Amino acid sequence: MKEVTRLTDGAVGLSAGTLYGILRRLVSDGLVVETEERPARELDDERRRYYRLTTFGRSVAAAEAERLADMLALARSKHLLASTRSA
Repeated sequence: MKEVTRLTDGAVGLSAGTLYGILRRLVSDGLVVETEERPARELDDERRRYYRLTTFGRSVAAAEAERLADMLALARSKHLLASTRSA
């Protein structure tokens, strides 16, 4: 939850219920799996669970990134982004 807030400069905040619901769905859909790999003991918390993308999850994430890149290119071509507008 803290990482999402940090990565989005506070624009997105997740509650525990939202995060765990999303994780349950990602596991159910075969996009992520819980992993036994853990960080060094001094960095770990035994209550914490760790997940990794499956091969399928990585391909879905790549396809979504491509879709978003296409939408961004379209927005740029239509001059919808402030950084691409001519003065």
